[in-house]
Amino acid sequence: MNKRPVSSPFHIRTHQGYSRGKEVMRMTERWGNVRRQIARTPWVAVLVLVLVIAPGMVAGGQEEPVVQRIFRTLPLLPEGTLPALVQLALALDVAPELHEALLAGPREYLASQPLAPAVVLAPDAFQVTALDFLIAPEAEEERWFGVAEPLEGLVFEPKGVGIFYRSVGIFIQEAREPLPGETAGAAGRSDGGQIAHVEDMLALVNRLSPETLDNLRAAMKDLNKQAADSAERASFLHNPREYLLGRELTLPASTYRIIALDFDRAAPLSAVKSDRIRAGLAVIPEGIGVFGMEVGIFLQLAI
Repeated sequence: MNKRPVSSPFHIRTHQGYSRGKEVMRMTERWGNVRRQIARTPWVAVLVLVLVIAPGMVAGGQEEPVVQRIFRTLPLLPEGTLPALVQLALALDVAPELHEALLAGPREYLASQPLAPAVVLAPDAFQVTALDFLIAPEAEEERWFGVAEPLEGLVFEPKGVGIFYRSVGIFIQEAREPLPGETAGAAGRSDGGQIAHVEDMLALVNRLSPETLDNLRAAMKDLNKQAADSAERASFLHNPREYLLGRELTLPASTYRIIALDFDRAAPLSAVKSDRIRAGLAVIPEGIGVFGMEVGIFLQLAI
């Protein structure tokens, strides 16, 4: 099978014909000024900066665009969070005996585990969700996740973006040609500082486009309304890429890895665990995370 060349994740692109392409690029340029302050600016000040530069804040009850929520989330991550999570996910992929400790208390585990630098996330800042893909039902019709892998020979970046909308979720990672020493599967490199990882995330968001992200959220809303045993949810889990294509959302195997999630089905298996946030707060459905072959860690902003 011929593979379309995958461009560098640092090459920011917008989809042809998308009317807000120039606006996204301007937002990314303004973001450059913000991200350089991430390591030295208190989180409250960073939030103010993002609120100032983000165009079109929600008015009149209109739902906030997905891209805007992700752009607000990234600068609030403590310094070193993304590289540490990538290192941790790669380590847990080859240490299944440690998955139980991760699921027992994701927030506490991230802060105390010995496999990567500690990741301390306050319960009034982020919800932390851990997923163990080694926990699977015996019956195929009871599966709680489905994966649309990239083309054979490609690797995928562990970090990505997702939408966890109540009973269902989707997580998307960028696929690319392997670097020297890498083989098919999760990219085996965890080097690079926080800024480099944030740049990767911005490139992924811009490649997907704001319109696609909003349409993905709409798809999750519709699936959430369906019963756990519905044919539509089963189709989503069986082949996430084909399901999205039926909704006119094209995420090719040459560019993306897609993970479909059904939390109703995962609950009886205790395969997914979300730590509590501070009482009185809520979480936004959109977030960022790091998923390997065996485990996933997903962060959502508390508001």
